[in-house]
Amino acid sequence: MPPPLPGEAVIAGFWRRFLGFSIDSLVLGAFGCVLGFFFFDVFVEIGAWGRLLGFCIAFVYFGFMNSRLFGGQTIGKRVARTKVVDRGGTPLTLIRSTTRYLILGVPFFLNGARLPQQVIMSWFGTLLAVLVFGFGASIIYLIIFNRRTRQSLHDLIVGSFVVKRDSPPVPVSATVWRGHYVVVAVVLIGSAVLPQILSPLAKNEFFKPLLALQQQIQKEPEVGFVGVFEGANVFKPYGGQAVRTSSLNVTVVLRKKLEDYNALANKVARVVLQSHQRGREKDRISIIIVYGYDIGISSFWRTTPFSFSPSEWEKRLGANANQM
Repeated sequence: MPPPLPGEAVIAGFWRRFLGFSIDSLVLGAFGCVLGFFFFDVFVEIGAWGRLLGFCIAFVYFGFMNSRLFGGQTIGKRVARTKVVDRGGTPLTLIRSTTRYLILGVPFFLNGARLPQQVIMSWFGTLLAVLVFGFGASIIYLIIFNRRTRQSLHDLIVGSFVVKRDSPPVPVSATVWRGHYVVVAVVLIGSAVLPQILSPLAKNEFFKPLLALQQQIQKEPEVGFVGVFEGANVFKPYGGQAVRTSSLNVTVVLRKKLEDYNALANKVARVVLQSHQRGREKDRISIIIVYGYDIGISSFWRTTPFSFSPSEWEKRLGANANQM
């Protein structure tokens, strides 16, 4: 990128922007931790909706502070000595600033959100893929490779630039290489097509029992979210033969605090052994009970693992049944 002419706005580089965003993330994370300290159990109960709360907090922070109300500067941008302006060199209006954040924030907060399987498999799954993978990958690609203007997708859509704080309020003359638009278009189209390619896998005979098991465990009143995974590990000791172990892993995220995690682990194990034939064939059945919250800007998890062979689970369940 050629050096700017005297009196011309200076585009902020990648590392300067990264520094500003990192500081803003720390500020929001610290605020989220304080909220979590006082409202821990509330955040647990609202489950996946907690990310919506975090999104609203970040929306106010970035949407308002990146606008002309605060001179186009968040706390991080003040430290990094940058600001957000339009092509004319003046700070954004509140509407343009909040729109800019929506384009950036929606993919971030949807990524990792624990959504029901029925929602993911519906038409919303395609929209989700475009927003998370399409927009997300485009944002990352542009911020790294668009060296001329350093505009990412949210900047291009609203016509904003991140410049050094001391830049004069003059029009920004830099333009984007048109090849970047082609790359972004390919990424967006690919993200829309990907769910259509992967959706038949959910109907595959291998995945059907896993989905059925997930839905059955999900019916338990104390369960907020369930993840089921089958895998195998190969261990080869030095000078020995390779040993392969297979496992079924069930992650259970609670919707409320429990006094007895053992009782829930036994309940889940009983469901696995009774309704999932492949589970009995595994070397290990691992059940991980997770209690905590995720509001996007901060999260906190407490995990309690239980891992036994199918025969050990049966003995454990039998012993508990005799005690009852």
